[in-house]
Amino acid sequence: MQDLKKLFGKCGPLINATFDTNEFGSYLGTATVIYTRASSANRAIKDYNMAQIDNRTMKVEFAMGQQQTSGVQNN
Repeated sequence: MQDLKKLFGKCGPLINATFDTNEFGSYLGTATVIYTRASSANRAIKDYNMAQIDNRTMKVEFAMGQQQTSGVQNN
């Protein structure tokens, strides 16, 4: 979790950054990153979308929910 916050925190102040899990606590292969500013989320998308991390490609995009968030998916 700290690695996620450290990586995405480089783009701006975070409200929260968590790995997504199912009801059994199993990792789903995605994470949710919420920034204080939309400009920080835009920077994360610019900097990390399609980036290679641990030999996997990250897909970083905006997701709309109860509040505006930047979602991260590691494919």
